[in-house]
Amino acid sequence: MIKMNKSIVLISDIHGNANALEVVLKEISTIEKVDQIIILGDLLTYGCRPNKVVELLEELNNEYECIFIKGNHEEFYFNIQSSKEPFTYEPPAFVKEAILWTGNNLKKDLNCSFKWVESLTVDECYFAHANPFGYGDWTYLNDKDSHTRAALKLEELNCKYSFFGHTHRNKAGIYTDKKFTFFENTEKVFSLDKSDEESRYIFNTGSIGQARGTKPSYIKLLINEKNIQVIIRELDLDHTNTISEIEESSLSDETKKRLISYLRSS
Repeated sequence: MIKMNKSIVLISDIHGNANALEVVLKEISTIEKVDQIIILGDLLTYGCRPNKVVELLEELNNEYECIFIKGNHEEFYFNIQSSKEPFTYEPPAFVKEAILWTGNNLKKDLNCSFKWVESLTVDECYFAHANPFGYGDWTYLNDKDSHTRAALKLEELNCKYSFFGHTHRNKAGIYTDKKFTFFENTEKVFSLDKSDEESRYIFNTGSIGQARGTKPSYIKLLINEKNIQVIIRELDLDHTNTISEIEESSLSDETKKRLISYLRSS
């Protein structure tokens, strides 16, 4: 449970990128105080070292208090490893191929490796993989309309602050005076006064494994009795090894090209 004067790290959308995860974990180890780490889902797919990612997170789970929130990609592997139909919806062809490749190469039992939850609500903070609309709804929060709907749902849930992944893009915004406004991209540190009863805030961690449109990133969250500080920590990652792993895999050339293009653009 989250207590006052607490330091939390939020990570999302690792997507099988063991190299990026190693960089983030090394950085976390230098933080003076980390009370809790919340992983917002989508551990696997796209990167080609799924077992290493699970091993690193098992080690992390032994060292820190960790909470693992299920994302849409977790369901694919839960289904594959229990011999069920993997897909409850039809993903794009390159995503489907990457999922099936990962499922075929995954030796770790993903469902049993961690204690999973669908969402977390503590101290007016709401944490989930994609949005506040309930587990299994994978609506992307990409524009003002979807963020406005999410903010109204947060009011129903009596939450003022929310943290999601899923879009692979770090974002931040505020719903107040019946409208949603994105903060400028240059703003990466936010100090929120807990006495503000009217506003609703929505933050996206971005992705450390396969960022799209923004740099790889995670969030540092500091909570005390009077305010909440949110720090979006962007990373300059060297993707050379990750790209080499994809190139050397048995994925199709078209899927390799697609996955590598995302890495190079971030």
